[in-house]
Amino acid sequence: MMRDAVMRRVYKERGFASIIAKELGITPSAVQQWRRVPPEYVMTLAPLLEMRPEDIRPDIFRPKKR
Repeated sequence: MMRDAVMRRVYKERGFASIIAKELGITPSAVQQWRRVPPEYVMTLAPLLEMRPEDIRPDIFRPKKR
């Protein structure tokens, strides 16, 4: 299974996986195993990624009507 667009962005920016790991209190190798952001981390990572939760995991967080 390939990484989703959010995780490809994380790996495109050098060192960003380590920053995420430090923020979450997990190892960088744990982050490297992700194919998509796990649901339990979406709300914490949304501000760090400068994204809305529904853009990170639209399968879980429904986009808000505008």
